Amino acid sequence: MRAAGLPFKPILLCVLVAGLGLGACGEGEKLPDVGKLIAQLQSDEPAARKQAAVLLGKHGPRAASAVAALLDAADRTITPSGQRAQPARPKGKEEKPQAVDDAQLYDAVVKALSRTGAAGVPGLIDGLERPGQRSAWAAMTALSWIGKPSVKPLVQALGGDKDQTRGLAVTALAGIGKAAAESVPALMEVARGRYGSASGQAVVALGRMGGAAVPGLLELLDDPKMGPRRAEVIIAIGRLGAAAKPAVPSLLTVLEENDQKIRMATVLALGEIGPAAEAAIPKLMRLEKDDRTQIARGAEKALDQIAPDR
Repeated sequence: MRAAGLPFKPILLCVLVAGLGLGACGEGEKLPDVGKLIAQLQSDEPAARKQAAVLLGKHGPRAASAVAALLDAADRTITPSGQRAQPARPKGKEEKPQAVDDAQLYDAVVKALSRTGAAGVPGLIDGLERPGQRSAWAAMTALSWIGKPSVKPLVQALGGDKDQTRGLAVTALAGIGKAAAESVPALMEVARGRYGSASGQAVVALGRMGGAAVPGLLELLDDPKMGPRRAEVIIAIGRLGAAAKPAVPSLLTVLEENDQKIRMATVLALGEIGPAAEAAIPKLMRLEKDDRTQIARGAEKALDQIAPDR
């Protein structure tokens, strides 16, 4: 059926509207074949590549075969000059489609990748090893957005021998958060290891896994090999908020240490735990009385968070 007064077939209208980013195809509209859209991703025109990415996103899991091509497109989202494309100027009365800038194209690619769901996960895991920074980050972001189906493959990626893959896998798991709680043991191994920035990122990720991460973080806190990185562990505990209530007794013990950085991190973490850290009030009140130190000011702030009506 044709739209009244318009010479366009529905499929053509659907493609044009989707390509301009103005809306989705109506239910029942036939999308262009995935193979044709993969070929369109090779176009020299950014607008055509964006259109292909948008329509591949509408295919959802059926576009899993396009993951590699979409990742290639992610690496092509920089214009030759390194600058964003400028809007096209109209020529006479002829209207030209608005140019697509790098951010719009990249976003369309990432959305399409994420909509492949579980079917796209194997290709996205391979994408973490790509030399192109944009494509590797696009794969990482999509895996994070896909969520739970990505967790086990990401945990397996943590055990690989490539630092880039490990670091991106950690970041993706952090983005998934509590739904990736099963990754806690693997994240702890990375946190304990000598993996550079990935080890620090693993500690941050543990702070986003909810209450399931508390026992592991406490193990790391007691691990002498963590050295000055224990402060990062304490910060991660604080980020768990009320879920970190079981960690309060250990934090109060750490508060007696001499290392000022560790003590400050502990005071701030207790504040982030909030009312669930009420057992810390007496010690924090004693610290608050010493108004000559930064720790005293931190204790005052923590008390306001724990017992705002005191």
